Amino acid sequence: MDYISTRGEAPALKFSDALLAGLARDGGLYVPREWPQFSRKDIRAMRGLSYQEIAFRVIEPFTAGEIEPDALRSMIDEAYATFRHPAVAPLVQSGPNSFVLELFHGPTLAFKDVAMQLIARLMDHVLAKRGERATIVGATSGDTGGAAIDAFAVVAQEVRELAGRSAGAAKEIKELIARSGEEVRSGVSLVGETGDSITRIIARIEEISEHVGAMATASREQSTGLAEVNTAVNQMDQMTQQNAAMVEQTNASSHTLAQEAAELTALVAKFRLDLEEAHRDQHSQAA
Repeated sequence: MDYISTRGEAPALKFSDALLAGLARDGGLYVPREWPQFSRKDIRAMRGLSYQEIAFRVIEPFTAGEIEPDALRSMIDEAYATFRHPAVAPLVQSGPNSFVLELFHGPTLAFKDVAMQLIARLMDHVLAKRGERATIVGATSGDTGGAAIDAFAVVAQEVRELAGRSAGAAKEIKELIARSGEEVRSGVSLVGETGDSITRIIARIEEISEHVGAMATASREQSTGLAEVNTAVNQMDQMTQQNAAMVEQTNASSHTLAQEAAELTALVAKFRLDLEEAHRDQHSQAA
């Protein structure tokens, strides 16, 4: 959103620049080039809301996103927390169809507290965001000067308190860093001891590895011996099988010989009978 001078001679500015500039260079006042619009529905939706919430809804469109909504809401809450009436600016009925808006509940009892308490915080927020500083000069005998000085003094006091808290936090951080340094040194010592322990563990692991290697070598040698034994057993088994075959062959040969012997015995017996008969025949003839 652009802000232009009422006299039309000064350059247009954004919200933050117009806020810090105050009057335009041509002596005019900065106003929005285009005014935000609120519908009847928007206005009805504000019914029953707190002054702070209504202020946020009305002011937020004018900032055009240059002030973060959460930051704007926080500044509005802080600004109007200084007012002595919970309604900030209560509307009091003074007669039939007659009402008075009370604007004297601020810190200095001046109606300008309504604006200055928030403007001071908005300017401080923009300056802090830009890393800049501003000097406030109050030169009036009326209530405007008092309201302005009080508003910026409150902000300055808040800044001093914040600086004090920051200093305390810095001291605590320094102490934490010191303790952290001690803990780091202790941790370094523990890391060194851990390193020594790891070195010893590695040495033991190497010893165990050597033993395991020796066991593996012995296992391989045993495996080789077992393989040789197994080969010898297989050879013995083959020889046993060959011997068994030879025994079977011998048994078969013996059986065959026995049969042949029996046949030979029968032939011999027959031959004897034939000889005996021949002798008897010869004796018979001789007689």
